[in-house]
Amino acid sequence: KASSAQGGHRYIWPEALTLRYEALSGKPSTEMFNLVSCPQHGDFTLTNIGLEKHLWFFDWEDFGKSDFPLLDLTSFLMSLFNFKLSALSEYFKTQASFRQWLQTCLGFYGVSFMDYVKLMPYALILFLELKTCGYSTEVVLKTSQALKESWMDWSR
Repeated sequence: KASSAQGGHRYIWPEALTLRYEALSGKPSTEMFNLVSCPQHGDFTLTNIGLEKHLWFFDWEDFGKSDFPLLDLTSFLMSLFNFKLSALSEYFKTQASFRQWLQTCLGFYGVSFMDYVKLMPYALILFLELKTCGYSTEVVLKTSQALKESWMDWSR
């Protein structure tokens, strides 16, 4: 296991996650980032957000299964774009207000946009791992397809 080295509770990079990243991407995972761990909802998607009189969140059975700090942001963003990384990429490129919002969100994590592009596959792999056991085949397939897209291209 490798760990990030920042104050607070350090995020531990599981060896299995690193190996899965390398297998799926075909690229070595040589960069470790300084991230402070934070329990995640684990399924923070549009389908798990309700709005009646108040905004509310549900489907908490995966809460705390991961403390990777960008998991919920990534799963939310991907669900906004039906797990199509190319659609997210295009929107990011053409919508300045969205770019500003995302960069503000990333600032809370202390992560630059370019570092997020490098970290996004880890979050997608974690999301895929959580969804592989007992979740819809459609979500698993969409997440797998997003991983196969070139995530580095969407930042250009």
